[in-house]
Amino acid sequence: MFFDDRYDAGEKLAQIVKSQSKDRWDVVGIARGGIVIADQIARALNVETKAICVEDILTKQGYLTISSLGSGMLFGKKNQFIKNASTYDIGLYLGSLGKQQRITGNLPSNYGSRVLLCDDGIVSGRTVVTAIQCLKNYGVKTVAVAIPVVLPWVLTQGFQVFAWRVSKMTNPTTGMFYKNFDDTTDLEAAELLRKSRRLPRRPL
Repeated sequence: MFFDDRYDAGEKLAQIVKSQSKDRWDVVGIARGGIVIADQIARALNVETKAICVEDILTKQGYLTISSLGSGMLFGKKNQFIKNASTYDIGLYLGSLGKQQRITGNLPSNYGSRVLLCDDGIVSGRTVVTAIQCLKNYGVKTVAVAIPVVLPWVLTQGFQVFAWRVSKMTNPTTGMFYKNFDDTTDLEAAELLRKSRRLPRRPL
């Protein structure tokens, strides 16, 4: 175990980000645990904490991973990104649900051109890959990733990675790196975002 909890991991990772980058980032946490990591980094950079939600749906064709921006990816034999999913009928992908489904919302992006995407861990990469694709689909030019512990393959994906440690384990789980890895509640995540908006954080 490397970290007491997500707050400890975020503080340690924030120092890595500050030492390795002088760029200005919009700091975005993947809900919910990633928001805790993001908030510690945002505090260190004196910027507001932002969030993105990503959800998995298991279908007969594979995992359909959807973001709060309205787009997503189908992870099956062919990884397919579904752009503008709010107007895209994805019912054919959801046969296991027995009815037509449509993603709605198509929320406008409130992120800048450079996003530092944060999460508390990564194993399969579905969540992070979908979040990156969705952010780019909504106009973000550059996405870097900040995760406390990553696997070597993450470093080969073509985006900048900030990590406290690179693990060589073949079958890790995120929680094994934390003494306390209790679920981050909706209330905790929402309160961090609310406090972030109220704090007088100055731009870099």
